[in-house]
Amino acid sequence: MKYSAVIGCGYWGPNFIRVLSQQKFVPLKAICDCDETKLNRLSGKFTGLNYFNDYKEILNDDSITAVVVSTPVKTHYKIVKELLLHHKHVLCEKPFTYTSEEAKELIEIAKKNNLVLMVGHTFLYNTSIQFIYDWIKNTAFGNVLYVHFTRTGLGPVRSDVNVLWDLASHDISIILSLVNSKPVSVIAFGENYLQKGIDDVVFLILQYNENLIVKMHVSWLDPCKIRTMTIVGDKQMVVFDDVSLNEKVRIYDKGVDYQPRTGEFGEFQLSLRDGGISIPFIKPNEPLKQEVEHFLDCILNNKKTLTDGLNGLEVVKILEAAQKSLDNGNIKVQL
Repeated sequence: MKYSAVIGCGYWGPNFIRVLSQQKFVPLKAICDCDETKLNRLSGKFTGLNYFNDYKEILNDDSITAVVVSTPVKTHYKIVKELLLHHKHVLCEKPFTYTSEEAKELIEIAKKNNLVLMVGHTFLYNTSIQFIYDWIKNTAFGNVLYVHFTRTGLGPVRSDVNVLWDLASHDISIILSLVNSKPVSVIAFGENYLQKGIDDVVFLILQYNENLIVKMHVSWLDPCKIRTMTIVGDKQMVVFDDVSLNEKVRIYDKGVDYQPRTGEFGEFQLSLRDGGISIPFIKPNEPLKQEVEHFLDCILNNKKTLTDGLNGLEVVKILEAAQKSLDNGNIKVQL
């Protein structure tokens, strides 16, 4: 029998534990965290499991083949590397690693040992994001001109990483899946108001060769919880609002058309097209549940993951470049 385990019981870890505890084919066997208080709290909710303070207990259990790592990002490399070397399949919470060199090494170890290495870019398993992806690719949406993301709220404030690494990784993973090409440069502006040396507000701009511009605003210091993405095309526009209960996706049949002038041949004037708004029905899902089930399915059936180590590496490369921009006076960094 194959079993699973979770390392890390902080903010997101209990959600992984809940979902894995519902899985039948690779049942949850063990939970690990260095904080005894967290383990005691969880032991009252999830009975019949092994609770460890040291993840090496999981390394040495040959029956555990699938492990979720939900620890602070700067610990990912060490823990994931040891798991892979002990022939465990790994789902690592985002961001994958703190450097691209660490990510590359982990990818090579997983490949050498024929192991599933997956990164938890949960929004790519969201049915609304998947709908938008299909809509843009398969309809008369036109060319994507620019995209802007807003991901703000009042906390939770972290001390292990800044808001760039905490929140922007979501939106970077989304844009990499929506656009076929990769950005060529990045520039970031940020400020730390709450903790010295840890930016809690960041504005990020990605530029592409195709004249595409992507802007992101992430913040722990904002009165409103906002989770929106606006995609502007030359024929249609789409808005995703993850906070909305019933209207997560709106499609706007709006744009600007070129109309011939009545004067000389070859002259054109701009005509604003203010069409209707459609709100498609999209069956809601729990993205984390779909992500975990996909992870286990890839292990059991030897499939390629949607968000593999290479996907995680591309996100880390952009985060690294953005951090370099922040650390060097908001310079433009080439990718």
